[in-house]
Amino acid sequence: MYIQVTDLSFGWDSPLILNLSCRFETGWTGITGVNGSGKTTLLNLLTGGLLPESGDIQVAGSLLYCRQVPEPFPAEAESLFDDYSAEAYRVKRLYGLEEVWRYRPETLSHGERKRIQVAAAIWLAPDILILDEPTNHLDSESKAVLTAALKQFRGVGIIVSHDRQLLDELTNRTLFLEPPGHDLREQPYSEAVKVRDEEAAWNASRRASLQKQIRRLEGQAAAYRRLARGADKRSSKSRLDPKDHDGRLKLDCARLLGKDAMHGKMLNQLQGRIRQEQEKADALLLTKRPTFDFALHFTPDRRRYQFMLEEGEIRMGDKLLTYPDLSLGSGDHAALTGVNGSGKSTLLKMIYPHCREEETLYIPQEIPAAGQDSFFRRVNSLPNHDRGELYAIMAALGSDPRRVLAAESPSPGELRKLLIADAIRGQIALMILDEPTNHLDLKSIEALESALSAYRAALLLVSHDAYFLQGTTDRRWEITEGEPDTYTLRIRS
Repeated sequence: MYIQVTDLSFGWDSPLILNLSCRFETGWTGITGVNGSGKTTLLNLLTGGLLPESGDIQVAGSLLYCRQVPEPFPAEAESLFDDYSAEAYRVKRLYGLEEVWRYRPETLSHGERKRIQVAAAIWLAPDILILDEPTNHLDSESKAVLTAALKQFRGVGIIVSHDRQLLDELTNRTLFLEPPGHDLREQPYSEAVKVRDEEAAWNASRRASLQKQIRRLEGQAAAYRRLARGADKRSSKSRLDPKDHDGRLKLDCARLLGKDAMHGKMLNQLQGRIRQEQEKADALLLTKRPTFDFALHFTPDRRRYQFMLEEGEIRMGDKLLTYPDLSLGSGDHAALTGVNGSGKSTLLKMIYPHCREEETLYIPQEIPAAGQDSFFRRVNSLPNHDRGELYAIMAALGSDPRRVLAAESPSPGELRKLLIADAIRGQIALMILDEPTNHLDLKSIEALESALSAYRAALLLVSHDAYFLQGTTDRRWEITEGEPDTYTLRIRS
């Protein structure tokens, strides 16, 4: 069982995949790249949903493709729900599948649909399993269950994901798509990125050395060029009497045998070496990871706390969330964690009115359309200096700010980055962000992580991305389940 890809090329308006050759065999391969780099397109090519412009794809073995957006109740799930054996019961229990879900598919959440989709795929045990963003809408516990199940898969696995923890624990190879090029590494994502960074650092050092050598050679070439021009003047026959045949003969000999000829020869040699060194420098791949110094000029808020709440409880239908006294210091970075449905988003909505609205950025999971027009008008009317700083932050977050601001309807991910960039520029004292990595590719997630980690204001983040929280926060607000439908928030340092 395998998938053999040979000289595969495909594009829409421009080349997206060019001359890709690789072999997918037993084990998991992760595919990563920025939004629009062709990840889902490649999966559609591998599964026959698209035909390549050139090249060949050979598939040996049964194949199952779990798309990014699952159906309300996938057809392949029928066999699992119809099977009442001990093994089928184990799988359904492992993924928390409920029998009633098959009778009300239209009411299932995205997370529930994803759990059904992946559980059915594992249950059917294909030779080749292809997954597109399998952890979308899953909480930490569901991700852990999914990861454990996928580790037991013994076939050919191909996965597109922005979940670094999943990629590191599951895969042994990483395919980076960088249109129209690609880079296949025999390591999990984080290890592969480290190797690429080390190579980029070596390339940068080598390129600097080559450029120094080129400047030295160009200096020598300029000197020989001046000597050659002087020799041309000295050897010009225009100053000789037309009848001075001996003088003309001497000049011709000097050109052929003397230093004048050597100057021109050396100049040609130097120009050839300059071209060779420049070609070596141009061939070195340089990649630069984002760094942030926008927080260096931040003026800390003199208030000790951004908000303070007395202990209380929140009713959520039949569920109950209790919480202790809550406060967030002006420099605190706190992560709010808990399973889906435990009240994280509800708690954020309750906290926001207790904050100073003009000094707080609150971004819910789904950004409402109301207020977007006025926000864009304000951003577009910023003074040149402020707009330039905003552009710089957006570029560091991996987006073209002019393209985003010119779009009639920016993508949710681009809009989220623009709101955060404007908050950083304006030195907002508190950011409350609910799943800020939603709709972002891996490079954007890493750039946002770097930005929020460097930001000196207060942060309150909800995310199921463990790596992201580890890189941006220094304390935990953890919601745990006690009695059925009863949750308790605990503060952990």
